[in-house]
Amino acid sequence: MDRKEFITKLGAGATLALVSTCVCGCVKMDDPAAPIDESRVNLISIDENNVDFTLDLTKPVNNPLQTSGGFVIVDNKCVVARTNAGTYVAATRTCSDQYLKGIVWSKSLNQWHCIEHDATFAENGSGTTVFNNLGNKGIRVYNTQLNGNLLRVYA
Repeated sequence: MDRKEFITKLGAGATLALVSTCVCGCVKMDDPAAPIDESRVNLISIDENNVDFTLDLTKPVNNPLQTSGGFVIVDNKCVVARTNAGTYVAATRTCSDQYLKGIVWSKSLNQWHCIEHDATFAENGSGTTVFNNLGNKGIRVYNTQLNGNLLRVYA
């Protein structure tokens, strides 16, 4: 084999190796993440330690708050709910157990619930789970003030 033939074969082999690596590296995702539907979230940037925002209850994104037991998540940092008695409550999304953002309002329990660990918290944020002590530290709750169709949530 002369030099030209060697380089030609080497170049074809290197090209084949490079192309097969690139093609094999591209795979189809079975379940790609869906794009965020911005019409379903409240576009409010909040700091969990310095909460002060207002929700317009007439906006479609806040429709869950029209029904007792409904809740909305704001900026994945705060959850605002309507209790079974019809009052508005708000709390952090961060659970005191492992600091994951899993706090939601449970209509059936009529209290805060961490969907990550099953910890439960009273309306005032105190821990109520007794079977495994999850959430015994409690969670931070915020004040709410209703003025017509505007609900203010503040620390």
